[in-house]
Amino acid sequence: MIVDRFENWERYFHGKIGKLVLNYIKGLKEDSPDTDMESIYGEDIKARVMSYTTKDISEAVFEAHKKYIDIQFTLSGEEGIGWIPEAMAQVKTEYDLEKDVRFYNVDTSKINIIQNVPGQFMLLFPGEVHGAGICLHKKPITVKKCVVKINWEAFINSELG
Repeated sequence: MIVDRFENWERYFHGKIGKLVLNYIKGLKEDSPDTDMESIYGEDIKARVMSYTTKDISEAVFEAHKKYIDIQFTLSGEEGIGWIPEAMAQVKTEYDLEKDVRFYNVDTSKINIIQNVPGQFMLLFPGEVHGAGICLHKKPITVKKCVVKINWEAFINSELG
């Protein structure tokens, strides 16, 4: 997991993938419409813009992926994203190859909660268990965010993203 500000993007991405993703991100605004998963570069890079209301940590859904890296960032509002090592999570469902997801039960007292606010991004690698949409201040708010998915194989076979 990496959490950083967008001004440090090139520390992590300086190849074709990084430039494609950054150009897409720069085109998004607070009022960008919600989308279904859309292709940025074939099946190797895709993204979805969504809006939702944050919830109590007890309602968070924890998941991990095998095929894709997640880059999560907010366009407006703020949310907590919970993270826990896979070894500390209990498998809830078998891996769904088509949807690239496995769900987990977690002890929420042991997770790390990262504040996801505009101007920063959170990069989650395959196998990292995470749950988004967590209310940070005991009052639910609406969040607009984007999740960019990068095919792990394409990423490691490129010039460092």
